[in-house]
Amino acid sequence: MDYQREGRKVNGLKFKIRREALLSEIQHEQKTLFPELDDMPLVVRELKDVGIATQDAIEIWQLGFSYVHEKAQPEKLGENPEAAFAEYVREKIHLLKRRLATGKVENTTGFLLQAIKHNYANPEFVETQKRQEMEEQNKTRQQRQREIEVLKRQQDALKNTRDDAIRQRCKALIEEAPELLGLVVETQLAENATFKQIYNQAMTPAENYHRTMGVWSFIEFGLERHSLDRFADLYTGYDHDLAVLKERLALFEAV
Repeated sequence: MDYQREGRKVNGLKFKIRREALLSEIQHEQKTLFPELDDMPLVVRELKDVGIATQDAIEIWQLGFSYVHEKAQPEKLGENPEAAFAEYVREKIHLLKRRLATGKVENTTGFLLQAIKHNYANPEFVETQKRQEMEEQNKTRQQRQREIEVLKRQQDALKNTRDDAIRQRCKALIEEAPELLGLVVETQLAENATFKQIYNQAMTPAENYHRTMGVWSFIEFGLERHSLDRFADLYTGYDHDLAVLKERLALFEAV
């Protein structure tokens, strides 16, 4: 049981509840407290991983900061004492591993139990945590940037595929109705000053159409506007997929 305090006043109680195996009438063997590994609290598993006996690890978890000597207990536990205690234990495990690396520990479990009980200092833990957080943040940013680049490539590829499909449809339309080309050229010459500048009057509409991208892009735009129904299926298919990619890009770039 943990006491939740507001200053010196106790304003709540928090109970740690565990599953217990149902006992038959005749019990021949001691049942384990956590019959399945998934039932075991994370802090218990972490203590077991560094050599603490199961029952000792469970006792430490159950007692929480009550296991720590009263004069050594941290002053600020935050709003979640259980999470704070788990982080406290990880700090001591980190200290143990550092000491083991330098060969300064003879009794692993004894040292760790004392470190937890007496709150051995470990200032390097905070720096390590900050460094790990920065590394995780960098990894997340890099992963997000990779996702953005992939989406942009997909977007560009889809636009190119759509534009190729539109151009093929324009070519087919001109073959079916050659008079449309002349009609579109006349309209563009009358309405668009830029098209008038790049259009070569000494060449036929067909020759102009096949001459430069600038010319055929204007002509194809005019063909699309003139015969919208012939391009409706392309707009419906590609525009939907492009909208989905645009939305996903916006989500990644907004983070």
